[in-house]
Amino acid sequence: MAMRGKWIFGNPARRRHPVQLVCLPHAGGTASKYRSWLAALNDYVDVLPVQLPGRENRILEPLVTDLDELVGQITEAVMNAELPDIALFGHSMGAILATRVCQSLDRHDVPVRHLFVSGHPGPGNRISMGSPFAVTYAATDEALLDSVALLDASAREMLGDAELRAMFLGILRSDLRVVRNAPLDGIRVRAPITVFGGTDDPLLAGRNLANWATATTADLEVHRLPGEHFYLATQADAIAEVVCRRLGLHSGEVSVR
Repeated sequence: MAMRGKWIFGNPARRRHPVQLVCLPHAGGTASKYRSWLAALNDYVDVLPVQLPGRENRILEPLVTDLDELVGQITEAVMNAELPDIALFGHSMGAILATRVCQSLDRHDVPVRHLFVSGHPGPGNRISMGSPFAVTYAATDEALLDSVALLDASAREMLGDAELRAMFLGILRSDLRVVRNAPLDGIRVRAPITVFGGTDDPLLAGRNLANWATATTADLEVHRLPGEHFYLATQADAIAEVVCRRLGLHSGEVSVR
């Protein structure tokens, strides 16, 4: 059984707001990232990052490398948390996980108010072979680090410590296994979708983010915000404004400062 106390950062039972925003991490990422990325939302929704096994407070647990298993465990944890009004947010790999979890919750007749996806080109988009981003879990350490550095210039400096680097690369390889066969083509969820992306994100260059419309039976909005792949670090207020409006929290209930 997926224990909610392990999977969901914070205390989902201690709800302060009408909507609970469940957040899924990027490849190699951790739950704590969302504490800063979505800090501007704390006054309006309950931000509940999902912590995957093998990282931070779950460092001693084995990593999960199977997509269906991971989606099933996250779905169970969300359902066990008995959240009254669920929205989902996922960045990069998290966009895949959030979409799959949304689809899984649909199958269990658990309503999802909204699906927010970020930093992912969406259905019908493939990274071409030969691209520096077309790395797999089997790539060399150097190739993985080169690919990460293209998305986050500070990565090499942050991973200067050999032990930290080895730990990060182990998590990244596991996550790349998760998404290696994870196309979004053919998935259709009931929730409306809002897509975010950095204007200078190399993963999104030349991509038509409107293709995300094929993944929902409801409506779609697309927002390009200044920045690269990890634009979220500098665009917290802009993200909060869109999220609150799309959740219907802008007319009298709350207003973003």
